[in-house]
Amino acid sequence: MFGFFKRLLSVRRVHGWRRRAVVTAACGACLAGGVALAHPPRGEFGPGPGGPEGHRIHEHAGVWLDGLLAEIGANDKQKAIAHAARDEALAAMDRTHESGKAEMDTALKLFAADVIDEKALTDLRTRFQGKHAAVQQVVLAGVLKIHGQLDATQRQKLVAALKDFRPEERAGFGAAIGKRMMQGRIAQMLDRVKADEPQRATINAVAQRVMKAFEGQTATRQALFDEALGLLAQPKIDPAALQRLVARHDADRQAMGDVFIQAARDVHAALRTEQRAAVVKGFTVRMEHFRGR
Repeated sequence: MFGFFKRLLSVRRVHGWRRRAVVTAACGACLAGGVALAHPPRGEFGPGPGGPEGHRIHEHAGVWLDGLLAEIGANDKQKAIAHAARDEALAAMDRTHESGKAEMDTALKLFAADVIDEKALTDLRTRFQGKHAAVQQVVLAGVLKIHGQLDATQRQKLVAALKDFRPEERAGFGAAIGKRMMQGRIAQMLDRVKADEPQRATINAVAQRVMKAFEGQTATRQALFDEALGLLAQPKIDPAALQRLVARHDADRQAMGDVFIQAARDVHAALRTEQRAAVVKGFTVRMEHFRGR
């Protein structure tokens, strides 16, 4: 649900396939280097804050939001409130993504070690969860400000316009592309570290488990999305209902994070020291490319 609200403030429709690809790339990176230990920030795998094309996210957010405001017939006051909420949300996301670079480096160091430091891993994940919660509060506050300015007709138009974001519509073709991307990345990594057949079998099985977990969350995401639309359609959003929805979303995200972390542990155990070092080196080079170094 939080992801849905972020789209309301910052993501243009035409880039839905790209967001799916970014998520899948993050999954592949987790299996290749354990970096999803800490929910990698946007920009390390494609356009977004932290990468050389980071400014384009802000541009797309402005274009998409202005189109949506025109679609619902927003007046000047409503536009000003929506733009301010968008800017606050994007600024919060930028701060999180920028500070997250050092924590991604820490995640890679954890993966490179012969034994994963479980306490350091827990601390790292806690920091990321705290940052996510902080951004979430900014986004939700912005949504409530915008919603409070809309009349009944505008609310209905808003809900109708946002129905293209139904999670079930991002399955199929987009998921197939993402899966092939992940498989290709993993195959490249396995070739680079000269993995033997048992290692390939283990890591490919881990990849399948992660993808299955992604696919298994479709029904949950759909239910949360439909409830979020229902809240937006109401004259006043019930704070208790909103918090319950947020809690369910957070639990869903936590469960996916657990899958990522276990995948990283399994891949770590399957590789030798020099292989893990090669994985980290390759991923570090890729990160530096997207950071514009």
